[in-house]
Amino acid sequence: MGIKKYHIQHLEELVSPEFPKTKLGRYLLNTFVERDPWLSGESIAQIFRARGGTDMTARLSSLSVPTLIINGEYDNSLAAGRKTAELTPGAIHKILPKTGHACCIEDPAGFDALVVDFLTSLGLMPR
Repeated sequence: MGIKKYHIQHLEELVSPEFPKTKLGRYLLNTFVERDPWLSGESIAQIFRARGGTDMTARLSSLSVPTLIINGEYDNSLAAGRKTAELTPGAIHKILPKTGHACCIEDPAGFDALVVDFLTSLGLMPR
């Protein structure tokens, strides 16, 4: 499998099953692969190495800031998002329907609405 095919396959795992079939989905996935130097083989390897030993779970209970956790319905880290919300005092967990891990790209208006609602609830956005 070539690196381009791997990139597409990996990116498709980050979105909802239907998104790659849409015109916007195909365009964005191909754009990421064609134009993003961060997706080189070495960059991907660095990401996996960097994430390998980091576990901040024990520190979540000490957070004392308003926390919004957003996952897509098909997000491969949905279980981790739920766990993070459970362990973080006062955290709000929202799930954006029909989206994957890249929910802010798949449904930017829905994502923005969740963030604006959260900020408004804290008095940080005008009503």
